Amino acid sequence: MAHKPPHTIIRNGSFVFNRRVPERVVQDFGSSAVRISLGSDEQEAFELAKALSEKLDHIWGSPKVRPVAVAHLLAALKPKVTTIDDALGLYLQDRGAGKGDQFAAMARIACETLTRVAGCRDILSYQRQDARAFIQDLATGGAKTGTIRRRLNTIKAVFEHAYLEGDIERRNPFAKLRIPGEGEDRKKRGTFSNQGLLRAYQTALVSGSEIKLSSLSWEKPCLCPLELRHLGLVPRRDCLEAAKS
Repeated sequence: MAHKPPHTIIRNGSFVFNRRVPERVVQDFGSSAVRISLGSDEQEAFELAKALSEKLDHIWGSPKVRPVAVAHLLAALKPKVTTIDDALGLYLQDRGAGKGDQFAAMARIACETLTRVAGCRDILSYQRQDARAFIQDLATGGAKTGTIRRRLNTIKAVFEHAYLEGDIERRNPFAKLRIPGEGEDRKKRGTFSNQGLLRAYQTALVSGSEIKLSSLSWEKPCLCPLELRHLGLVPRRDCLEAAKS
């Protein structure tokens, strides 16, 4: 982070909130200073220090100041622990409605990969190195870079939704990550030959399939339904309408 958490000092690798109490309220508050450990995570310490400082300002600015148990106050300010499993359930509940089984399956696969690589933990504990390990695990397993990007986008969306619903201001560790060799393993799709298209059309027309023929005609626009008649392939009326759509 660019700045040290406000009103903190570092002792033995931990951030300690350290703030003097205004002289006018020392007697009523019962102490001349507030000192309490915020833990070793810099991001969490920054958020807690900011929230605790704002809470103390409110208390000290009240018409009647009373002593408070700072430890209890800090505990109330700490965000509720939300594991990756909790975040997935919330994501599917809010974003998965009406999107089908595949949407849910892809989200579960992405979260299962993260759990396998970094464990099922509080979402605030995941770091950038966990995201890189996520990418490396998929790449080592033989996944194409396009698949890795889709899984990465899914897990990023799960985290973003959890942050939004939990009012958490935190940089998403899965955002703006580079995938080594991305796109280089993409295979260019070939085009149909005339004979290949004819076989595909013939199979579709005689089978009574409901598959639209237009997707084939896009590859070779010259083989429109009217021209198929000249090739001895006369489509049924419903298939002809499908090809025109």
